[in-house]
Amino acid sequence: MNKENLKKISYFLFGLILVCAFSAFLISKNLKTPAISGAAISFVDEKHDFGEVQQGPVLEYNFEFTNIGEDKLVVKNVSTSCGCTSAIIGDKKEYMPGESGKVKVSFNTQGRTGKFEKTINVETNDSKASLKTLTITMNVLGSN
Repeated sequence: MNKENLKKISYFLFGLILVCAFSAFLISKNLKTPAISGAAISFVDEKHDFGEVQQGPVLEYNFEFTNIGEDKLVVKNVSTSCGCTSAIIGDKKEYMPGESGKVKVSFNTQGRTGKFEKTINVETNDSKASLKTLTITMNVLGSN
């Protein structure tokens, strides 16, 4: 192979590498999740099953969330379906885009047996779904 052919091959390979790099850049730019206008809450999970538990203890679980929107998320209210379940969000009620928080849920198993499904309603200023319903389930076994 002469020098002229090597030079052409080198230019071709360099051009090919540039085209591939630019294509990869464009593809990765298009694959990024577009920002959601307004506030938007996204929970890691909206249901939690404690499974089978003994009667007596207070069960606790944290539902973690993130504001995936472009605007400030405001948690207006957190309520539960009955008195045996409590839910708190803490002192912080406002979350900037990208910020995360948690809803701490407790269920008192004392004096209860059987299968339970309890709901927690989270009211926010989410522009698409202002009410999210979280669910906990468990089967409380009788005391020993």
